[in-house]
Amino acid sequence: MINIRLVIAEKPSQAEKLAAPFPHEKKKGYFKIKPCEDFPDGGIITFAIGHLLELQEAKDYNPEYAEWKLEHLPIIPEKFYRRVVSSKRQQFELIHSFIKDPRITEIINAADPAREGQFLVDEILAISPKKTTYRLWSTSLTNESVKKAFRSMKLNKEYKNLTYEAMARQESDWLLGINASRCVTVLMKEKGWNDTFSVGRCQTALLGIIYQREQEIANFRAQPFWNVVGTFRFENGDIRAKWFSPNFSPETHIWNSSDAKELADYIKGKKVEIVEVTKTEEHKRPPLFYNLTSLQEEANKKYGYAPSKVLDIVQGLYEKGLLTYPRTNSVVVTKEEANWFPDTLKFLEKMQGYTDYFPVSRPYLHEDTRYVDESKVDDHYAIVLTEEAPRLATLNQAERHIYDMVARTMIAAHHEDAIFEKTEAIFLVDGLFTFRVIGKTLKREGWLKVYKEDLQKDEQEESTEDLSNIELCKGMAGIVQEVELKEGRTVPPKRFTQGNLVKVMENVSLYLSREEKADFTKDELSLGTAATRANIINTLIQRGYIKIEKNKVFMTEKGNTLIRILQDVKELTSPLLTGLMERKLTEIGKGKRSYKDFMEEAKNDTRIIIEKLKNSSNSWKVNPPVQQAKIVLGKCLVCGSDVIDRGTFYGCSGFHENGCKFSLPKVKWGRELPITALQQLLETGMSSLLVGLKGKRGTFNAYLRWNMDQQKIELKFQNDKS
Repeated sequence: MINIRLVIAEKPSQAEKLAAPFPHEKKKGYFKIKPCEDFPDGGIITFAIGHLLELQEAKDYNPEYAEWKLEHLPIIPEKFYRRVVSSKRQQFELIHSFIKDPRITEIINAADPAREGQFLVDEILAISPKKTTYRLWSTSLTNESVKKAFRSMKLNKEYKNLTYEAMARQESDWLLGINASRCVTVLMKEKGWNDTFSVGRCQTALLGIIYQREQEIANFRAQPFWNVVGTFRFENGDIRAKWFSPNFSPETHIWNSSDAKELADYIKGKKVEIVEVTKTEEHKRPPLFYNLTSLQEEANKKYGYAPSKVLDIVQGLYEKGLLTYPRTNSVVVTKEEANWFPDTLKFLEKMQGYTDYFPVSRPYLHEDTRYVDESKVDDHYAIVLTEEAPRLATLNQAERHIYDMVARTMIAAHHEDAIFEKTEAIFLVDGLFTFRVIGKTLKREGWLKVYKEDLQKDEQEESTEDLSNIELCKGMAGIVQEVELKEGRTVPPKRFTQGNLVKVMENVSLYLSREEKADFTKDELSLGTAATRANIINTLIQRGYIKIEKNKVFMTEKGNTLIRILQDVKELTSPLLTGLMERKLTEIGKGKRSYKDFMEEAKNDTRIIIEKLKNSSNSWKVNPPVQQAKIVLGKCLVCGSDVIDRGTFYGCSGFHENGCKFSLPKVKWGRELPITALQQLLETGMSSLLVGLKGKRGTFNAYLRWNMDQQKIELKFQNDKS
């Protein structure tokens, strides 16, 4: 009996890596695996293109819902239905043909190892003939890891709770987003805002935190202060030290100018004695491995990359087999992964740019729980290099940057701790006033050799005095040679950067009171997942709630207005709703809560929130936005309505009346798209030639063309004769 195995991956590049260890032929939409040890009768490795199915729109349940009206709300389907994404129908039908093929008796779900990946394939299989189905779960796509994963599969049904968890997340977010967005938009329209307001449990809670920081900055009042710095002369040299008050709450600033000046004038020429010298040895451990959030934050700080760009880069490196699975919260690995580290270090030692960091101090990490701790790994371990050596020439600059960041953490982890000698000296002037100096001397470089360029920046403390050339001893006496009065001002809280925002979303508990946190864990109160946080930030930008200027985050008038009107509906602006939902979703994934019960609660919560919005709207104090002349780009290629300027994009004006989602980007492929080219596209179906577009393989020139059959815009290249 022929037993052809069908493997369904999440995306084309992933399918290509799954096919790589086996003899295969590349076909249109799939890879044909020739008979081999793991596929005795051959196999098919095909792929989705992300989610091939999507939840139906409100109007699909009732045509009346095409128009946004308060009397329709809340919209709560008895049962949720999904439809094929129109632009992906061809691939869906190809997969379906394989599933129904009688020669195929085994199906393997090989999507990304997470709840969304599990659901992505399971939703395709849900409407297909039932066949024996397995789950391939691999966090690395190297040849050896792929082979090992194929030989250690479990039955797909053992992961069914992850599918229920993802379904519950998707459907509950639909309920809240569709209803709250429509409700706020209609109510605000009555108050003069002819704009769409998008509301969601994660995006609005994050916006609330940004609003809170905006208010702290706006309400901040700078206070002047003065520091008194003395230069003390001893027999063996001079030392600079700063005044401080050694009480239970040490104070280093003087808040009154006359007091500071009086102190400075008084101590000049007075006797000074060293009353205390403390020397301690500090061991500084190498940095942790990255998880997605820490990598996004640091890459944003170092290179200015947006979190969404970092995710795209690291996902691409994973699909090339160079990095492990990126959508992870863990910063440690298991001993199994630590086993391949020596092989990784071998090729790094020979690579240009890394040879100076070798030899390492310790070749194995197995006993170091800072890096190897199975108890702290959930579904996925930290982001580390695989044992597959890269061809750097094939990586673009951004890919090399991210690869280098991960490589350095691995090399540094195999070095000894850096050791500093910290010296703190306390001085008493005229038996009355205390001064202090802190100095630090590097005794052993250790892992810092991997990060030499960052050494000074990372090690700066309140005093930068060099104490290596003078021996300080208790009882030494000297004189106050000079006194300097330095004026400063308190500074407001810093604005968030895009990199800060992913960290904020991971550590929301820091922005809540002890009473609000209650018994929630840090993970429960986090907003989104490692995989979705970048997209949530992009949503806030695209909806016009925040803007990014020089990597700093600013609220817009629209964003400020939304948070102000939601002050009485805390369920939408506080992370507590997300915390409660994530706790319940995790319970579904672990089989401790039923999907059905969760959805009944979600429906009831939606009813309560809509009622609160309607009742609170009478107290909303908002000013109509400054009206600007409506820019009409042309007629919609789908429904014929006007295409108008919607801020960050051009969108169909018929959205509220008929639900048309046609839109055109203002910025795409690394450049701003000319209005004249977009107008020509709407008028003729094809734009003028766009020059200097940027893609993964460099710059290119192309036309924009409307594909009538697939109802989407596509690129037509200069050498395309079709």
